[in-house]
Amino acid sequence: MPSIIETRCLLDSLYDKYKTTHPDPHITDFLATDEVKKMYTVAFNMFMNYKVKYPEEQAVLAQSQTFYESIPAKHVPCCSEGCP
Repeated sequence: MPSIIETRCLLDSLYDKYKTTHPDPHITDFLATDEVKKMYTVAFNMFMNYKVKYPEEQAVLAQSQTFYESIPAKHVPCCSEGCP
């Protein structure tokens, strides 16, 4: 699993490349690219499989995961395209 810093660096690098290859780059268009959608999937899997370090954090994690799962699919950008 990539670390948060590695993920951030990769995202920044991809955006820098995107800006040089698109005449009128917009962050929102970039965030909808296939490369970034793959990163969403990795992040989703990390979130859903996260193991807490301290038992008292388990309830907060469970609430967060339950909240995420309660979001209607139409509001989760990549759900219609096979993402989790």
